[in-house]
Amino acid sequence: MSKEFSKLKLPKGWIEIEISQILDFEYGKSLPGTDRVSGDFPVYGSNGVVDNHNKYLVEGPVIIVGRKGTVGSVHYSMSNCWPIDTTYFIRPIKALNFLFVYYLLKQLNLESLDKSTTIPGLNRNHVYSLRILLPPVEEQGRIVAKLEELLSELDNSITSLKRAQSLLKAYQQDLLNHAFEGRLTEEWRKLNMVVPTNMLLKQINTSRQLLHKQKLISWQEQVLQWKKKRKGSRPNKPKAIKELLPLSENELRLMQKIPREWSWARLDDFADIIGGVTKGKKYEGKKVINVPYLRVANVQDGFLNLNEVKHIKITPDETDKYKLEYGDILYTEGGDKDKLGRGTMWKNEINNCIHQNHIFRARVISHEINPAYCAMYSRSRYAKNYFFSKAKQTTNLASINMTVLSNLPFPLATKAEQDVIVELIESKTSLIQYLENAIIKSFEQARILKQSILRKAFEGKLVDQDPLDEPVSDLMLRIKSEKALFTINEKTMRKETRTKKVSTKGKSILEVLKSSKKPLSAKAVWEQSKHKDDIEGFYSELKKVQSKVVEIKRGILSLANANR
Repeated sequence: MSKEFSKLKLPKGWIEIEISQILDFEYGKSLPGTDRVSGDFPVYGSNGVVDNHNKYLVEGPVIIVGRKGTVGSVHYSMSNCWPIDTTYFIRPIKALNFLFVYYLLKQLNLESLDKSTTIPGLNRNHVYSLRILLPPVEEQGRIVAKLEELLSELDNSITSLKRAQSLLKAYQQDLLNHAFEGRLTEEWRKLNMVVPTNMLLKQINTSRQLLHKQKLISWQEQVLQWKKKRKGSRPNKPKAIKELLPLSENELRLMQKIPREWSWARLDDFADIIGGVTKGKKYEGKKVINVPYLRVANVQDGFLNLNEVKHIKITPDETDKYKLEYGDILYTEGGDKDKLGRGTMWKNEINNCIHQNHIFRARVISHEINPAYCAMYSRSRYAKNYFFSKAKQTTNLASINMTVLSNLPFPLATKAEQDVIVELIESKTSLIQYLENAIIKSFEQARILKQSILRKAFEGKLVDQDPLDEPVSDLMLRIKSEKALFTINEKTMRKETRTKKVSTKGKSILEVLKSSKKPLSAKAVWEQSKHKDDIEGFYSELKKVQSKVVEIKRGILSLANANR
């Protein structure tokens, strides 16, 4: 900041100073969660309000600055509050407009001063050395008034953008829900002769039988090869295919209503589902190849994030088993609850790519099923509700297994209607994405505009200078006097606190008994001793001096004669 200011022409009536000349950054105080009592006073961490408490550390108004964690964040509290030890706090300087100070600190980009290599941290000495331009206090007030006017309008615009963003997300979810309730293609069905999908289920069953036969033939060939070489484990025989079972009445009650031309099926009825490769396998003496693989972080809700794709070493046989093909549907096992059952379709974005064991792959086995239709359904409210209801859940974590995924109830339309649904969703989603990008661009423009407004404010270009304003040199004298007086008061208070601690140190048990002309009850000795607020400490000391104290009668203590 000082370099930027050094290039600027100093506005009339302003001066260039170091922050240390006007502000003091005081350390916040630790307040563990176990010590907090719910109350009216906000508890501030480096990222803002984190809790509340029945006591406060500092009176408001006060500025809180992130010291550890969210470094350099600046917060303003009008009320009394408790800044914890991950923060600094700044008390008001009467000679300065305190809101001007707040906006100034927001403009300084304090997070850029973080020099730590491990835990982010802000050294107040680095802030103190920053040079700033300071206007007269009257101009500070005019700047604050103009800033609040402009920033209020900007904040209203940002609020409207956030509302529009929320409406888009709601619309997108409604679009998916309507699609898989049959409402999106209701007019299409009226205009087209739609054959009930019970015939489709028969075709799917034929495809399942054919796939199973192919797996058996492949298995028999693998067994023959194994018998010749006698290396490794005997290949596992493919599991017999299960009979197509309709959904039970209880299951149907939990699902959405669908058109009478549609049917219910399970994902396992028309898709071949497998888990992925397990990391950390040992391949001693075996030939391995290095291939890209997908992690949970790569599979998002409706899209793939391929910014970082890692590689893994596996055998060629495993590559053949786990290699992804165009149209494969990828589902996440879970982790954080937002990762549960996320699904999207693979479109050969990377050659020879496989997937790890926390991702399931569903491969459609019938030409009568559009894999994009399946992937889109996984993003609907109905699929998500199913996964949540069946997931194994712990605190903030949830996961599904292959059985849960295999039994996912699926609303089946004809292939022609599936294609129409996919086309409609893709078309409307493109529009939603266009609007979303426009909103994101507007957010960025608002951020740039806000920075421009703040920059102009502290370069003296936002409001006019007034020659009748108090000279800033006089302002600096008042600030200096106020800071000096505050320092004196702080030292006096610390001295009084130390004196009070010394005067209230209290007496030992022997000193209490020695100063008394008559025996005292144990309770009286306790109340007059330094342990009046620590009964355990009292008994601990009493145990140490028991040879010098006698109990005249039950509960009445006196010094032994030799110690009088």
